[in-house]
Formats: sequence, C-alpha cells, structure tokens
Amino acid sequence: MRSFAVWYTSKHGVRCKKADVHINLWNNKETYSFDFGLMIDDISEITTLHLYCPFQVSIHDIKDLGEVISHNNVLVNAIFNESYLVASGNPKRGRVYSESSSLSDFIIYALEDTEITSRPCKRNAYNNGLLKSHPISFGTILDINVENIEQVEAGEPVESVSQEKPIKRYYFRLRISVCKDKLDLIMHKETGVTVIADYLTDTEIIDFRLNDLRSCSDDLQNQVNQGLKFDLQSVHYLILRNANETIIHQGLPVESRMLEQELWDKYIDDLDHHMIAYHFKKKKKSKDPELSDGSELSDKKDCFEYVNDFSVLTRFQSQKNKKYLMLMYVLFTVFIAIAANIITDIVKQHFGL
Repeated sequence: MRSFAVWYTSKHGVRCKKADVHINLWNNKETYSFDFGLMIDDISEITTLHLYCPFQVSIHDIKDLGEVISHNNVLVNAIFNESYLVASGNPKRGRVYSESSSLSDFIIYALEDTEITSRPCKRNAYNNGLLKSHPISFGTILDINVENIEQVEAGEPVESVSQEKPIKRYYFRLRISVCKDKLDLIMHKETGVTVIADYLTDTEIIDFRLNDLRSCSDDLQNQVNQGLKFDLQSVHYLILRNANETIIHQGLPVESRMLEQELWDKYIDDLDHHMIAYHFKKKKKSKDPELSDGSELSDKKDCFEYVNDFSVLTRFQSQKNKKYLMLMYVLFTVFIAIAANIITDIVKQHFGL
C-alpha cells in the first residue's frame, strides 16, 4: 500500500523498453518532496508514462524540473555522476552529450503543464471497504503524455529535427511535494533507550518502495497490467538529511557524502547547511558471471536479471530542539529534588532521624 510504481503505455504494445529511475527525498519542515527522474532508453512508440504515488496529490503540487537542470551543466554532472556537456538554445529540450564515446547522448525534456494529468486510484488492498479498520483510501496516478515528443538528431544543434538519426533517449524529472500528515510511508516516533531518552529523541522511519505490487491494491495492479512494465536497469535512491541526524539501516549498501550547498541550493529552495546525501542503488545483474553488465555480448534481455522491485527501510534519529531539551532537564531536575525532599521527610517522621 506504500509502494510507488512506474510503467508505460505504447503503440502496438511494444515491449522491453529499458529505463533507469532516480529518486531524491528531502523535506522542508512539514513538507516532503520526492524528485522522480526517468531515463528512457528509447522513447519511440511510447505514448504515456505512468507514475503511481501512494498518497493523494494535487496537480498544483507537481513541478517539472527539466528546464531547471538542463540549464545547469554542473548540476547535470552531479545528478548523473558523469562528465557531460549541455547544448543550449532550446528551452524545452536540453541535449546532453559527452566527448566520451562510451556515453550516449540524451535529451532532458521540460514538460508542460498540459502534458501531465492526474487521477485517483484505490490505495489499500481491502477494496470491498467492509472492514472498518481499513477504510478505502486513495493514491494518485500521474499520466505523462509523451506521444508527440519530437526526436532530435545527435550530431546537430538541439533546435534541428531529423528523421535520420534521432535521439531516442529521453530524461524526465518531476518534483512531487506533499504534507507530512498525508504520508503513511513516513512515520514519527519518540523513542530512546531510557525513559528520559524517549522524550528527548525523535525517530523518523521511512519505508520507501518502488514496484512492490504484491502489497498494492487490486485496482492498481489492474492498471499496471493494462500497460507495460519497464526493464529497469537501475534504481538510484538518495535521501537528503541534516548532518546532525543518525541513520540506522540494514539491507542494501549505502554510500554517503556531504552536499555542496553552493551547487544544490540552486536546485532545492531553503536548503539547510551541512546536509548529507545517503545513496542506495540497485542494478540489473548479468546471468552469466563471466560477462559484465556493460558487455556487448550480453545485450539481450535473456542475459540480464532486471530490477523488478526496490525497497529501503531507514530510520533517522535526532535530538529535539535545545529549548525543549533544557526544559525537560529542568523539569526532571525539579522532580528529583521534590521527590528527594518528600522521601527525606517521610524517613524523618517514621524513623525519627
């Protein structure tokens, strides 16, 4: 019930479309933002991209980031962790290329508001609504219309269009903002190892899932089955957190690094100082251990185990604000002092000390 999902619809039911997914999660006080990036290896024949969010989303809470990142070469290199150059000139299509022959050109596409629509979808697995403890709730399906996207030739300026050598590799990136109280996948608990610590420590639990359809409603599973699933080559999930917080995690390996504020504050408004990015990733695997994932000999679908689903459970612990801590310590000290005086008086009355 807490899982995101991605799939697509194509002309003539064209299958085996490959994709990579990038997710950034960060928050600003009570608002959480999910940045979803989809790299589609071949956009041809695809009519609609579908992204399911396990919460209700207004179309006004969605922001396209294509134009933002396509105008910032340094930010593009930070997102893809490669050395790229961005051709300027077209506000809707930024052609990204590299001097390295091992990296393919692609287009960062800026979506217009009219190309994104939303519709509700039942979120919980109990669709009959008979169980009062599990009332029917809804998530949101975002439909991205890509049917009329023009394809640009790799060797020419981004403004020119050619049917001979089109760039078929496209990248889309959206920001979805939602209030904390609408998120079941993020939970807050006051926990600690002692009675006092329970009141001084805040624990945030994030249960992020992608394409975990077994836990989803029949309604969503039917929607996905009516479309086509991507062959996911990789999923990259970044959680951006304050450096004062402690991460508790088991499962996939995690890499971490300090964010360069002078770079990322152009991408994220009101970015806190001293932020750490925790990077989780899962990639396709070659069925033949002697062949690497990038081998030309293993380019067939049968040679790979693609990423079917992705899930990461993390906990972040942080101390409450200093004023709250000081108040708790003062109250606790006063309580101990009063209790000690009462016990002393009782002992004197009963034992005459």
